[in-house]
Amino acid sequence: MAKCDACFSILPDSRGERGHDALVETGSEKIRPFGKAPVIKTSFICSTCGTKWTYENNMNDSFAGWHEVEI
Repeated sequence: MAKCDACFSILPDSRGERGHDALVETGSEKIRPFGKAPVIKTSFICSTCGTKWTYENNMNDSFAGWHEVEI
């Protein structure tokens, strides 16, 4: 299935960017790197087109944010 317009509008690799309303959370994990702030990775799937995403909340990485999951 092709990516929907809402998924095309997501700006990858940018912290603090918003997803869209059709994204459904499927899980999350908290990683605690030694001596650094915790990193939270949350998985999502688009209920419209089925595209899978992760959102990485990582203050140590300027490219953290939305990433499309390759199938």
